[in-house]
Amino acid sequence: MHNSPRFTINRHLIILMPKQPVLDWIKRVDPNPPNLTLDQLRLEQNAFLISDDLDGQQDAEKWVQRRWQMF
Repeated sequence: MHNSPRFTINRHLIILMPKQPVLDWIKRVDPNPPNLTLDQLRLEQNAFLISDDLDGQQDAEKWVQRRWQMF
């Protein structure tokens, strides 16, 4: 067991799950579209640690909506 100090980081975790429009977009813009299903696309999600000053799911959804273009 390590004797080094442990630190706590208080953050919320947001995981972005692609929906059907993302898969449709990939197939539309890729010159050689992959034979990909939505379930396969969802195997690798993006996760983001965000500030802990949000108050519940509605605040988290607003946070994503304000920054959706970045994602």
